Amino acid sequence: MILLIQRALFAFLLFGMFSYSLHAQQVEEKQMSLVVKKTATWCPNCGSWGWQWFKELIGDTENDAFAIALHSTNSQLKPPMDLDGSILAQFTGNGGFPTFFVNGASYSTYDGLINAVELAASQDPIAGLGMQTGYDNGEIACHGKVDFFQPFNGEVYVGYYIIEDSLVFDQSAQGPNAIHRFVLRDAMESKPFGNGMDVDVQVGESVYFSSVQTYPSNALDRLSILGVIWTYANGKYTHLNSWMEPVAEGPISGLDQNSFFSETKVFPNPVATGQKVILDLPDGIKGIVNVQVIQSDGRIVKSFVIHEGLNQDILLPSSLVPGSYFIRIEQGPNSATLPLTINK
Repeated sequence: MILLIQRALFAFLLFGMFSYSLHAQQVEEKQMSLVVKKTATWCPNCGSWGWQWFKELIGDTENDAFAIALHSTNSQLKPPMDLDGSILAQFTGNGGFPTFFVNGASYSTYDGLINAVELAASQDPIAGLGMQTGYDNGEIACHGKVDFFQPFNGEVYVGYYIIEDSLVFDQSAQGPNAIHRFVLRDAMESKPFGNGMDVDVQVGESVYFSSVQTYPSNALDRLSILGVIWTYANGKYTHLNSWMEPVAEGPISGLDQNSFFSETKVFPNPVATGQKVILDLPDGIKGIVNVQVIQSDGRIVKSFVIHEGLNQDILLPSSLVPGSYFIRIEQGPNSATLPLTINK
């Protein structure tokens, strides 16, 4: 069983304050369902009729849903984090093994599952999620953009989940070399529903959520990241929309900067708390540049200006705790947001 090595929140980025765009990333205006099979390796029904249902669901709903297998209750493929006890607790009709859910509601017939997916696919989405993924230096990174297609006022969360496909492992009624499809292996954050914010948005506005996690590379070609947009109200998390992307090898830029600042560099990065970093602006920048150091929760911890032709030594406050930060630079309509990691 793959175990989590460590977790780290990369950041969630507020619209307006951080106006970067994901490189070449489009958010599809399409409602995608989340189909969850509650299962376990010891469960005979999960390996017999439940196995067949799940196989058929993957094919029958591939254009309208993402089907995942969530192992629970002493299953040998149960995620390290108690995702069944947290996520499934928000679902209705949480029965025995297996139980199948579409967008949080259980269905006891295969036709009921298919009909629920088709009905959801016919609806206009409130929001959609676009994602970039990458694997570099032992870490999975995911940058996500949520576009709103309808006005929305409330709490929005985005959870990122590591999914492994075609995993060879034991399964009751299938044998020791069963090929498990789309197994939920872990969450990328220590919170089962990811990070969230309270928003009041209109059509065309966006919010951004990103995450990074250290993870073994031995199954990289079988890994994808499932991103789920959740809403939270009245003590309950509700599925809003989903998207899934395979984990790509190599780093991702994540922050597609305005070409005006495209060659700007921050070094050293990472940097120790209380130390200086240098902001190196590209040649040709004229006038005053406004700079802010921003925490991952959007709070500004330091503001200053740089004059043309000068690099800037930034003395980081000694009170900053280790973690992920951003340096925001602006001049008129031009802007860029650069990631900065502060270590002990």
